[in-house]
Amino acid sequence: MTAARAPLQRKYTKRQVKPLSSSNVIELQDANHSIKDRKAKEAMQVEKRLVKQYTEMYGKPPPPRPTQESETSIEAARAARQAGDVFLFDPKPMRG
Repeated sequence: MTAARAPLQRKYTKRQVKPLSSSNVIELQDANHSIKDRKAKEAMQVEKRLVKQYTEMYGKPPPPRPTQESETSIEAARAARQAGDVFLFDPKPMRG
């Protein structure tokens, strides 16, 4: 039976979900995992292309992205909000 199926094996297009389970039944979690992987890969390709375009246009790599808040600052903001206080996040503290 595997010899009869051998000619049917071909490369998958990027939109097809590759068979992930041994029972040849694709479950919802398999499809969602495949979609998540594909979107992440496409996002990386777009970002790479945009960096290349920026570098070609301006002759230098793009500036770094803005700093992201750390888990500590997010937790501190959540605690301050629950206590009714105001929490200000300053990534670059002033020197005095």
